[in-house]
Amino acid sequence: MTPTVPRLYELIELECADSALAEACRRAQAGAEEGALVWVRRQTAGEGRPGKRWESAGEGLYAALVLRPDMPVDEAAELVFVASLAMGQAVAEQVPALVELHYRWPNDVLLRHGKVAGIQLRAGPVEQGRTSWLVLGVTVNIAKAPPEFGFAAATLREDGESSADAGELLEGFARHLLSWIARWDDQGFEPVRKAWLQRLSVLEPQLRFDMGDGERCGRYSELGPRGELVLLADDGSSQRVTVTEFFGLEAESS
Repeated sequence: MTPTVPRLYELIELECADSALAEACRRAQAGAEEGALVWVRRQTAGEGRPGKRWESAGEGLYAALVLRPDMPVDEAAELVFVASLAMGQAVAEQVPALVELHYRWPNDVLLRHGKVAGIQLRAGPVEQGRTSWLVLGVTVNIAKAPPEFGFAAATLREDGESSADAGELLEGFARHLLSWIARWDDQGFEPVRKAWLQRLSVLEPQLRFDMGDGERCGRYSELGPRGELVLLADDGSSQRVTVTEFFGLEAESS
């Protein structure tokens, strides 16, 4: 079934590609307009964070959206939380009310404390803090979870007790994303931040992030006003990890 998405999107449906994220980035670089929504039924080389592979395990939702926000990259990176809320609502519509749904900083949607969906962020060359395009990638484990990469994974069918398919999830995500983007654009990040914090998962006693220039670790302390994560070390010191650092966007600056 081809999903019905709002007219502001241009749905590009592909039977197979290396990844929806890579395909959307190529199209963005080639001049694709904002709203180009790539949906791939089967991926051969799924992606996670830059430099990280995410195995596409059978039936799932693999999609990516081209955006061209006219704002600094660190502000546009707030869209990761906007997209997480949209995907969280799309998933929540398809599971029983009592199934626990949470968010993990900055880009994971959890069902019963296992990762069921993830949001990825890519950008074109960053110059003076800005870029001409961003791509938001979304992945949902529907029938099968990929091998674990240091954390538990979940599936919509088993952990969410749902019969929803990729098309239904994409429809819900596309609809809720427009609503949340409109609110973010009108009211700023704070309403997004508050909604995300309502379902924050902080089960891990120690959070660890490999940032390329070293590991950041500590206990969750707070979510900053721009979505930055504040970690508290055992000695009482704190450090901040930004979304742009997490996705390697600052390293692309010239």
